[in-house]
Amino acid sequence: MDEKQTVFPEETHPKEQPQKNWWKIATLSFLAVVLAGGLIASGFYFGP
Repeated sequence: MDEKQTVFPEETHPKEQPQKNWWKIATLSFLAVVLAGGLIASGFYFGP
């Protein structure tokens, strides 16, 4: 039991977590820009 506690799956793949976070941040920022652009464009085209 002690050996299992000292070895965590997170420690065996430390490089995967920053890549996953980077990818989530990039995706969320991209979606935010697209949504904001869409709202602004719709406001200009369909607004008063």
